[in-house]
Amino acid sequence: MSSLSLAPKEEQIQMRGVAGGYGTYDDLLQVPPARERQREWSFTQPGGLGRASLSLILFNGRYLEWREVRGGRQQSRELNLAFVSPRPRRLRQIAWLPVGMAALALLAGLAASLLQQGWVAAGCFGVGVVATACAVMASRDRWVFFSEHGRIVLFELYHRRRDRERLEKVLKRIASRCQKARQNLPGGKADLAAEVAEHRRLMMAGCISEAMYQQAKNRIFSRYQP
Repeated sequence: MSSLSLAPKEEQIQMRGVAGGYGTYDDLLQVPPARERQREWSFTQPGGLGRASLSLILFNGRYLEWREVRGGRQQSRELNLAFVSPRPRRLRQIAWLPVGMAALALLAGLAASLLQQGWVAAGCFGVGVVATACAVMASRDRWVFFSEHGRIVLFELYHRRRDRERLEKVLKRIASRCQKARQNLPGGKADLAAEVAEHRRLMMAGCISEAMYQQAKNRIFSRYQP
């Protein structure tokens, strides 16, 4: 068997043979092939106007497949929950441009109505309604999951009132699985080496960019104390 060791430079991260050690690559970093996957549960959030459809599939206890389908185009990521932070961040992104347009249109409509310019007021109010609808569709309220120490965005889920209870159960389940999966790591500096290797796997799979990988690697190495 073998175990990872961590050194300050990327090229020094390597598999070192340790008698009776943990098989880090085979048991932790290698995602099971499709024929060996055991699906446990799934969760789907349908898309809408301007929003993609999102879905999660948990398999083999500690692996998660995230999919996003937008306009017929699909992207997916296979993640090892041992390296996912169990503490997602709720982010609210407001589309300020259509919000500003709606406010200006409504103010113009109010001014036109005071001047008894009915048609102008009606047109302004109509533009304001359309801009408000665009602002609602463009704004997003979501839960974002990061890698544990690399702090790179891995996947996200929508925060919607209509399925809030169902989403809360999913968030708790993901957090529990992340914590349980992390208990399987070898411990110490080998954990950091394994997380660097996981980020590299995601980069090679096209899930994150090289710049994101370098950023994550630097953050992980900053925790290293020889």
